[in-house]
Amino acid sequence: MGKLNQKLPKGKVAIDVAVFDTVHFGRQTFGEIALQQEILQLFLTQLDDTRRALAKPGSSSGWRFLTHTLRGAAAAIGAVDLTVLVDAWEQMEVPTDADRDAVLSAFDSAVDRFKAEAAKLAF
Repeated sequence: MGKLNQKLPKGKVAIDVAVFDTVHFGRQTFGEIALQQEILQLFLTQLDDTRRALAKPGSSSGWRFLTHTLRGAAAAIGAVDLTVLVDAWEQMEVPTDADRDAVLSAFDSAVDRFKAEAAKLAF
């Protein structure tokens, strides 16, 4: 379980959520180990690319596209706490320079937790 460590939009509260819903992931991949390995590798690559993009988010529309795309990918794979985290970001404006470090830190922590849970899968 991962506690969200970030500023949440007004009216939202932090909750404990699963890091990686492996049951959901198994259903999405029909239990096919090779498919799971391939999708996990693609998602981890996307996370690396997204990290670089979060560091330089650009315009408001670019920020929304980036966060919306990441939220959808995280939800599809079962990265639950990352989905919740990015959902909050999708509702925000582009972070200021001062807030960007907090966004990157929260992202890095969520990704590290996800990678740790994914590593537990027996391939």
